[in-house]
Amino acid sequence: MPARMPRAPVHHAGDFYDPLRPVKESAARSPRALRAHLFPGVRIGANPLIGKNSIIYSNVCIGNHFSCGDRVLVREDTVIGNSVTIQNCCCIGSGVTIADSTLLEEDVSLPHSATIGSGVVIGPGVRFLRADDIPQPVPETRPAITIGDGCIIGAGAVLYPGICIGEGAYIADRTVVTGHVPPRTFVSGSPMRCRPRND
Repeated sequence: MPARMPRAPVHHAGDFYDPLRPVKESAARSPRALRAHLFPGVRIGANPLIGKNSIIYSNVCIGNHFSCGDRVLVREDTVIGNSVTIQNCCCIGSGVTIADSTLLEEDVSLPHSATIGSGVVIGPGVRFLRADDIPQPVPETRPAITIGDGCIIGAGAVLYPGICIGEGAYIADRTVVTGHVPPRTFVSGSPMRCRPRND
């Protein structure tokens, strides 16, 4: 009797090749592979919630009720207050200060030495430019960016380096902020246009 030939695998219409399948299977066998990594010297207050694949470097001090999403990077010498929320795919530069009850939405990268006040909301995709990102030269001695208490930065806004945004300012979506913003000001457009807030 002739030997049987092995049957070829059957591919159904819904099948597809998943290049990440080995990684997913490895993570399922070892959940530690997806956990956050905290370097020595990190101090975190009560009730933190830290997403997977996040990294917090040394000498970072974080207050109570801290929440961060997946794939968040917090560089060294940063101070974060109480009840701060940082959503997915954010990067916090070194030497940054973030006060209480501030929200950073997805895909925000804060530059080194930035100061963010309390109750600030920074929308998704807000871009903080470096001196190398703009055509005209910027003095190296220009101070780091400062955002006052209660400010709202709309989604997709672009902020030039070294600017100061006053307390309670509102930056509309996709605004290009090239200079200082007075307190309680509504800013929109490119080039930026300022007017007092009426609320």
